[in-house]
Order: sequence, then C-alpha cells, then structure tokens
Amino acid sequence: MNRPFLLLPLLLALPASAGDADFGKKAFEAACAQCHVAEPARPDGKNAAPANLSLWLSTHSGTELRKWVKDPWKVRADTQCDPRQLQPQYVSDLISYLRSAQTPATPATPAPSSRTPAKRN
Repeated sequence: MNRPFLLLPLLLALPASAGDADFGKKAFEAACAQCHVAEPARPDGKNAAPANLSLWLSTHSGTELRKWVKDPWKVRADTQCDPRQLQPQYVSDLISYLRSAQTPATPATPAPSSRTPAKRN
C-alpha cells in the first residue's frame, strides 16, 4: 500500500483546521467585543486581563476556550459571559484571530522619497 496517499486527506484538512483570522475577527466583534478586547500586551503592564482575550489565550489553551464556548457556566458558574452568539464551528477562527492579536502590528515603513537629497561638499 502506498502510504503518501493515506496522508493526503490529512494534509488537505490542515489549512481548514487552522482557522481564518479574518473571519475570527468578525466572530469576535459579533460575540465578544461588547465586553472584551483583543490587543497585544501593553508595555505599561495595564493589560486588563481577562478582558483582553488575546492575553488570556496566551496562558490558556484553545481546548479551554472551546470548553468555555460550549458551556461557560460549567467552567465558571458565576460568569456573566454569554458566548451563545459564537457558533462552536467558528472557535478555530476566533483562536486564529486572538493569536494574531497577541503580537503588535508593525508600523508601516514610509515610502522612500522621490526626491534625492542634495549633495554636500
């Protein structure tokens, strides 16, 4: 039996299971953004965790987030968080978005000037 053909369906499934960060951002905005943010760590240390879900995810697993979305009251009975607007099939997308939000955006490099500097003698 040729083993590479057995791996092909698994390899094709990998990108789909990784999650779509752009769609995850939309899911976050619809289900979580009323109470939470998704930002990189602040240098001043004022990070507002657990309200900052990207920081929460840096110390917790995706499996924990999946359990939370499935039944948050089973994880923490006194929670006010209600993720019922977030469909379980979109959790991978949400995780991808939160992971991408953990790193600060790099500032855009300014375009080089079309003028050349004057030469000095």
